[in-house]
Amino acid sequence: MFDRISRHVTPANVIATLALVVALAGSGYAATALARNSVHSGHLAPGAVRSSDLAANSVSSPKVRNGSIAAADLAPGVLARARRGPRGQKGQPGEAGPRGPVGPQGTQGDQGPQGPVGSPGVTDVVTRSVTSALIPLNTFGDVTAVCSPGETVIGGGGGFVAGNAFDHDSAAISVSAPVGIGGALASEGATPAGWRVTAKNVDLGAQQRELRAYVLCARP
Repeated sequence: MFDRISRHVTPANVIATLALVVALAGSGYAATALARNSVHSGHLAPGAVRSSDLAANSVSSPKVRNGSIAAADLAPGVLARARRGPRGQKGQPGEAGPRGPVGPQGTQGDQGPQGPVGSPGVTDVVTRSVTSALIPLNTFGDVTAVCSPGETVIGGGGGFVAGNAFDHDSAAISVSAPVGIGGALASEGATPAGWRVTAKNVDLGAQQRELRAYVLCARP
């Protein structure tokens, strides 16, 4: 039997058998002798690892570098399906910043046009007066003095008179105020036309007295 086997053994058969043994032994060595994590990126050819080579769910969020995935890397419609979250609360206002420096002074503007000519000022002041008839004792009298057209009331007064002098002891003045054109007391902001005096005759000598009102009028 040995003689029969030896007649079929040739140098070619021996070489082929050794090559097969070495090949099988080498692949087994490579599969069992590589240490864990000993194959790095530099050992792999570009494009050598495909999605089918990866285990299911082997790539998770911690294994993805922050900011490495762009919108183009996501499947169509992923961003559109994302829901907008609730609006956050309004933050507290920040502190006021420091006051800035004063800016430089601006250039002087152009001179404006000349204004209209104003009304002529007061050039003269005159006194207008009105004297009543005799007022009996313990009786009120009322008299009003007015300015001439074009004149402006600037003051006034009055009282009982004896001849050409005021008799202060005879008068109990109740009204001394500017009046309008109709004789009524001038309201706030109105332009007066004259001056009104109302007084009671309280003369100690039981004398009848005249009541006089005067108004100061300014004229241009």
